[in-house]
Amino acid sequence: MGASIGISLFPQEGASPHDIFRQAEIAMYRAKDQGRNIVRVFQPEMRRAVEDFAAARRRVHDEVDAIVDATLATPARTPTEPEGQPAAPAEGGV
Repeated sequence: MGASIGISLFPQEGASPHDIFRQAEIAMYRAKDQGRNIVRVFQPEMRRAVEDFAAARRRVHDEVDAIVDATLATPARTPTEPEGQPAAPAEGGV
């Protein structure tokens, strides 16, 4: 069994309890990324890395949404035979 520990130092100017908890959480995940039984103290660049990752993830999500929207907005085409004629209905079909 191992433990990964994140530490946020208090007091920090303007830091709310939520901010302190979030900073400790960011430091803990940094410790987890680096292996077992590691302690990390929050550093401001850790937050920047998390924010950069979140921004990149949002951009990818937005691009996928745009592709899906464009695909759904494209009208369906009628299947065609090789000569460019509409496909004949299946036997007994409409």
